[in-house]
Amino acid sequence: MKKLIYLALACFILVPVTQKATAQDSKEAGLYLNFEETSGLFTEKEDIMLLETFYLHNFPDGKSTKALHQRINKMDVVVKFGIASSAEKFSNQRRCYIKLPKDSYLSAFESVLKAIPVDYIMVKDTKLSVKEFIQTLKS
Repeated sequence: MKKLIYLALACFILVPVTQKATAQDSKEAGLYLNFEETSGLFTEKEDIMLLETFYLHNFPDGKSTKALHQRINKMDVVVKFGIASSAEKFSNQRRCYIKLPKDSYLSAFESVLKAIPVDYIMVKDTKLSVKEFIQTLKS
């Protein structure tokens, strides 16, 4: 019986400590995007390029998206940017879309990623800087 009490006590102590450490790791990781493939990422629609769905990871659940939404939509290089106001499937993750001018969409997308600010992009299992990611899209 004493062992059971000690085990329960240990669980009550370790679970919050572990959760706190995991939350800390998540904050240290910074904002990032994750893609399986880079080919065919954008879709051409008349005079715009559309990235219909991408996810911004490590965006805190309690943080409002309004300021980010307004800041990105005020950029001259952006036709339209949208971000979900709350996490849908997974915590700390927001679904986004973006419409950019066809003639300058890659440089516009780079400007947007820096303005968010996105710290890095994961492509498959490779961690890329914003600049490296844009170079990948250009090639």
